[in-house]
Amino acid sequence: MQKFLTGSKTITCATDPDNHRLLVRRNEGGSMYYSLFALADAAAGRFSSPLAHFPQPALGSGSVTFQGYTVLGDYLYTLDGTGHEDPADIDSYVTAVDMNTGQVVQRSLTKAGETLFYREPEGMMVYRTVDGNLRLCFGFASRPDMTSLSRYASVYDKDVLI
Repeated sequence: MQKFLTGSKTITCATDPDNHRLLVRRNEGGSMYYSLFALADAAAGRFSSPLAHFPQPALGSGSVTFQGYTVLGDYLYTLDGTGHEDPADIDSYVTAVDMNTGQVVQRSLTKAGETLFYREPEGMMVYRTVDGNLRLCFGFASRPDMTSLSRYASVYDKDVLI
């Protein structure tokens, strides 16, 4: 990816399995930006004409810990939050951003996995079931207790998307 998108050490991507597109998140001049490409163009190394290009919008009113993102249709979905021992302190949010405008259209607290000990959001993806249904999936890390070196991964999903 850095071969084609020069000037940034921070480059990640997500794929839209339904619309065959690639969303790239990268640092441009000290700020995070998203660029959307047709998957065929990206596979051919053509990154000069993005379908959409916009700065990462503010996710909440204060500082947030960005944990992951994915893309489906016209929407970017993000996951942010931190790890907590106490389920009452959960601060994990799923945010939907309209990629046509770059604006947040929905932001919701998710308590998925609230019974996990030291639950921390870790990432997102879109999954197509064998029946062809799409699911927005997000993962959480946890552990059995604060002294344990063991870590667990749990994946949850939502079947209602914007």
